[in-house]
Amino acid sequence: MQPIGDRGGAVAFKGRFGGAAVACVRLTGGAEARDSAAAARLAGVAAALRPLTHPHLVKVFGAAQVLAADDAGCGLFLVTALVGYRDLGRFASSSAAFTMPEFCRCARELLKALVYLHGQGFGHGAVRPSNVLVESNGARTLRLAGFGPWTRKVGTEAAEAELLSAAAPFLAPELRSSGATAADPRAADTFALA
Repeated sequence: MQPIGDRGGAVAFKGRFGGAAVACVRLTGGAEARDSAAAARLAGVAAALRPLTHPHLVKVFGAAQVLAADDAGCGLFLVTALVGYRDLGRFASSSAAFTMPEFCRCARELLKALVYLHGQGFGHGAVRPSNVLVESNGARTLRLAGFGPWTRKVGTEAAEAELLSAAAPFLAPELRSSGATAADPRAADTFALA
């Protein structure tokens, strides 16, 4: 697989899946990648996300566990659509700034993606600039990426536990308190956009 960049600390590689070019995002490596329970959990997340289709969400196709003789070659991967992109953090620091009308249009795109995701019963839980991709298609279309093991149906125990360890700067204040036990990733999604 050919490295194509990173998405918020997760390295992305260009690969092939069902004959199509895809992005294989390495979510974890080393000894963690050998954990069969983690691999099964990621496969379950990928299966739950696979039916979701929205023009401003990066399409998820599946998950893969790669095992090797040494831990360095191991990895858990989320297989997604290959998007010609730059993440929003890098894009914003470049000279290609948004005009105000573009900014408003792109903000609406991101909101529509989250409304769809929330309407399907999912919270993202990690909305941050590195997980918002700016497609280089001339129109500067945004796509929300960064799906990983934290993406869960709202109200599940796993979503509550993992949301609290997600990107703290983007976590809603009420969810940061040590007593937060019923964390809803939709609140964090909303806070991250504010």
